[in-house]
Formats: sequence, structure tokens, C-alpha cells
Amino acid sequence: GDNRHVIHATIMRLAEREATVLTRGLPLSDLDAGQQAVLSALEGKGLVRVDESSRIWFRHDLTADWARCQYLRSKSFEDVELAAFAANPRWFGALRLCFQALIGDSAESLQEWLKRLERYRRAEGSATSLRDIMLDAVCLDARARRVFESLKADLLADHGGLLAILLKRFLQVATEPSELPKIFGLTVSTSVFLDASHRRPRYAYWPAAIEFLHAHRAPVASLLVPDVARLCQTWLDYTGAFESIDYIKELRGKCADMALDLGRQLQIANATAMVDSEETV
Repeated sequence: GDNRHVIHATIMRLAEREATVLTRGLPLSDLDAGQQAVLSALEGKGLVRVDESSRIWFRHDLTADWARCQYLRSKSFEDVELAAFAANPRWFGALRLCFQALIGDSAESLQEWLKRLERYRRAEGSATSLRDIMLDAVCLDARARRVFESLKADLLADHGGLLAILLKRFLQVATEPSELPKIFGLTVSTSVFLDASHRRPRYAYWPAAIEFLHAHRAPVASLLVPDVARLCQTWLDYTGAFESIDYIKELRGKCADMALDLGRQLQIANATAMVDSEETV
């Protein structure tokens, strides 16, 4: 309708304000009269709710992330300003959505995305958070395999430095806490430890990463990046019960191939180190 722009501005205002004050739910009084007038439309669409204490809540975190993403895109912030947002966890989801939108479907948009990543890689300080969030974004994107292939030269260069960062981010954002604390009724401190150290795959995001690593398994194995082994172990540990599913079984085989390659490379590295140490005696 004619008030669609006011509705759009209102939901962006709510999302931006919620992230800025680091609280969930905002007082109704934070909105001006025009924005309050369209609040019922947002409620009717199931985007927000107003509780008995006149506080406004988003019904889903993804709605808030989307609205914050629209806010960021509407402002065209410079890198230094985006870095300030990257220091606030409440903006992480919005930044991921923005960086996923930048990937696009054309070769030109992907090249622009890669240039931006390179710029953040070379930056220091808080800009490194933008690099990490860009990598998070591609790990969770349906076009991940395409981006991984475009990044192949960078991922395999410099002793796998960028690959190590990418896999560390992947093993955080593409996993979730296991059910161990609930199963065994553990203490809070032990549960927090297990939530961080025993994480299971968010299965939809794994095929692209496993297929990319397996397609380039020889150079990947030669880098001896520890998180390649951790990725393989996580997939093998948590998918045994689903081995009858063809694509799960195929990916398990690829992880087993990579684990064997890593083992051979580690044996060679250890033997070479022993020979070198004996020659120096």
C-alpha cells in the first residue's frame, strides 16, 4: 500500500535500535507517531509482537537480521564504519546476509566480492572481523563451492594460511552443539565445555566444503592444516547412523580418503624431520 515505505523504515529502525542498545524488545515509546501507526501492519504480517508491557519484539531472529541487513545496504557504509558494526555480535547475522548478497550470480559480482575479501585480509585491527564474517557468509551460502573454487589459489598459498582461517570459521558456523550435555545431565561448566568442543555438523552446509577439499586433496594434504583432519573426523563421527543414505556414504568415503592422505603426509613429514635431525648431529 501507500505506507509500504513507512513500514520498511519502521522495521529497519526497530532492528537497528535493538542491536545498538543490546537488548531484546524495545519500548513502544521509541517509535514516533508515524511509525507507531504502522505497527499493527507489522504485527499482522507476523514480523513483530507487542507484549503486555508495551515492548516490541521481533518474532524471529532472522527477521531482525534481514532488517538490519537492509539498513546497512541503504546506508552504503565505508569499511571503517562496517568494522565498527563487526565488533557487535548483534550485527553478525546482518553482515553475513549483506556479504552473501554481494556474491551475486555473475562473474563480475563474484570478482568484486573477492576483491573486498582481499582488502579485508590485508587490513589490520577490527577489519579482520569483517574478513571472518565474509568467510562465515560463504560457508553458509548455497554458492559456496563456486566461491571456494575461485579462492583456490589463495587458499593453497602461504602454507594454507587462509585455508586454516576458513576451516576454523567453517567448523564454528557450520556446526551446532551436540546433545551430550542433555543426555548425561552434566553441570553447567561441563556443558559449556562440551558445547564448544563436541559439535555436530549442520549437514546442509558440509557437501560443498568436503567436495572442494577432496577435489584438491593432494595439495590440501601437503599443507598439513590441522582443521582438515578435524573436519573429516567430525563428519565421520556424526554420520555413521546415516550411512545408508547415498550422498552421506559418498561424503564419508571422501573424508576417509582425505584422512589417509593426511596420515601419509604426516608420516613423510615426521620421517623427514628425523633424517634432518640425525644429519645435524
